[in-house]
Amino acid sequence: MNGNRLNRWRGTDGPVRTSLTRGRNGFTLVSMAVWAVVLFGLLGMSVDIGRLIINKNEAQMFADSAALAAALQLDGTSAGVTNAKNQVSSSLNRWDFETQTIPTPTVEFATAGNPDTWVASPLTATGYTNVRVTVNLTQNLFFMPVKYSGMTQAVNAQAVAQQTQMTTMYQGLFPFAPLAFNSTGPHYGLIPGVPYTMRYPASKHASPCTGDLADANHAKDGGERGYWGDNSASVLRKRVVSDYQTSNDAVVVGQVLNTVSGAKTTIATSLNERAAQDTDDTSTTWAAYVAGGNGNGRRVVVMPIQDMNTNVVYSFGQFLLLTSGSYDHTGNAAWCAIYIGEASLPNTNHSGAGSTPGAYQVKLIN
Repeated sequence: MNGNRLNRWRGTDGPVRTSLTRGRNGFTLVSMAVWAVVLFGLLGMSVDIGRLIINKNEAQMFADSAALAAALQLDGTSAGVTNAKNQVSSSLNRWDFETQTIPTPTVEFATAGNPDTWVASPLTATGYTNVRVTVNLTQNLFFMPVKYSGMTQAVNAQAVAQQTQMTTMYQGLFPFAPLAFNSTGPHYGLIPGVPYTMRYPASKHASPCTGDLADANHAKDGGERGYWGDNSASVLRKRVVSDYQTSNDAVVVGQVLNTVSGAKTTIATSLNERAAQDTDDTSTTWAAYVAGGNGNGRRVVVMPIQDMNTNVVYSFGQFLLLTSGSYDHTGNAAWCAIYIGEASLPNTNHSGAGSTPGAYQVKLIN
């Protein structure tokens, strides 16, 4: 050799090759193999991580919806607590790409006064307005165990829903205000199942609805007929038919509710139209309406209950409109609605579990 440290050779038809070139080619192949393993490993881990994220979201969705549904059932009774638990156990939400049922979620309850003290079965249901739903799942791993120890991963979720009292109504409040008989809640002298007056007759001596006959003074005299919120018949029609209410017309418990004058006989058409929107326009009592189970709730309305002399709002009551065609256009006719009770939770037929009378709403707080 001529002293050149590189061993040179020439193939019969190819260029000059060196051992350095061959070394580089071998290193490239080894590197590609190593990186292929790493790449496939990362792809595999991304599959497990992606499933973990999806399953976490599914678990949280279950907990959120179950807690809200359970809180809607609380009404201050043991039956309400049982119904709340049943709502959670009967939830149709699933996990693992909606292929598996949620295994035995934990359901606990607390009062608003002690929101950090949770019990599975309250000795007394009074005042229990908070529901906590906890989900504990175990996900199998397919690729991550190659790098990390363990074949499973815990997937947990928790949600807390609470009933909160609504002392202010911003939307959907009906534009009439029935009169209370006293200042004591929750019914203020009104009897569930009895019709009470929404619009009062023009003459003080004309008969109001059946429930108001219990007090000879339960009548509006002169211009006060029972309307509130707006003196425009067109606006009142929107309030009756379409639940129209602006933030400027919010009603607060304890405020003096200003009434408006006039018979506004055209609103009778709106009331009949609103009643006809209900899929049960035949039941003449609240008991029959509930037993039938066919109504869509359009005959159920919420109105402020006010003091007869001061017009101070005591609370919000729930009423059932009479059947379509029951509302007379004559100015001296009394327009009635059947008192159901204090305003209930959304899409339920019962009031909240709080100790203070009034309307309640349900929301997630955690």
